[in-house]
Amino acid sequence: MKEDLIPSKKIETSEFNVILSQMGITEDNLRERIFVHTLRNRWKEIVGPVFASHSEIDSIRSNRLRILVSHNAYKQELLFLQNRIIRESVRFVGKGIVRSIEISIGKLTTFYSPALPETKEKKA
Repeated sequence: MKEDLIPSKKIETSEFNVILSQMGITEDNLRERIFVHTLRNRWKEIVGPVFASHSEIDSIRSNRLRILVSHNAYKQELLFLQNRIIRESVRFVGKGIVRSIEISIGKLTTFYSPALPETKEKKA
C-alpha cells in the first residue's frame, strides 16, 4: 500500500473560517462565488452557444442573477429565455438561489472567438 508523500492533518472548520476571514471571504460570499462559477461553467448549456458567446454571468445578489450582454439585441433575446434561465439555474445550483434575472449591456470580460465555418477546398 502506498503511503502519502505529504502527511495529512485534519483541519478544523474554525481554522478554515479564520483563513477565509483573513482573505475577506465570508461563508455567504464563498457560497455566491461557487454558485456563480457553477453557472458560468454551464452557461453555454443553459442559453446555447450563440447567446453564451455574447453574454456572461456577472453575479448573484439577493436571489437575482445578473447577466452582462454585448448588445441590446442579446438582452431582448435573453429576456425571452428568462424562465428557461431560472429553471436551468435551479437545476444546477438548487431551488431558491436564482429567482429573477437582471440583464445589463456592457463590455464582456471574457473573450470568445466564434468558430470559423469549415471551407471545402479543392485538392490539386
